[in-house]
Amino acid sequence: MKPHRIVVGGFAQGGGPAIRAALSFPDAALGGAVLLSHFFGAASASVSPVNRGLPVLVCHGTQDEMIPFSEGKRGADLLRGMLQDNTAVEFKEYDMKHGVNTDEIYEILGFLEARGELNEVKAQTPLGFDPINDATKASRRSKKQRVPLRKDSIR
Repeated sequence: MKPHRIVVGGFAQGGGPAIRAALSFPDAALGGAVLLSHFFGAASASVSPVNRGLPVLVCHGTQDEMIPFSEGKRGADLLRGMLQDNTAVEFKEYDMKHGVNTDEIYEILGFLEARGELNEVKAQTPLGFDPINDATKASRRSKKQRVPLRKDSIR
């Protein structure tokens, strides 16, 4: 896979290692990073010269009880200071607790689409439906075709 097509993502505590891995990748510029309700951690990070322009999408819930909203904002601000183009860091806030919501998913799809990644994926591996433009969702699997959730996986 070509490095410009790689987008690294992390949720919660996985956000810190994910962004550090993306920023420090020395061989080529990556396609971007997506951080959801993340914990950035220490205020410094190694930034490879080739990834100083890394596009980053940061999403965080204002009511997050696990990782405070202020931590998501702080992470985005730190990234703006580390990267050459501080407009490469987008910060989106949502009125929600710790988790992921539909608006975030659409934001991620938009982030990928803006980089051409979603279009390339759709051309190579058709999804069977268009998650952004298909209003009818008619080509999605029926309830009978879906893989059921295991009852013991729900708490």
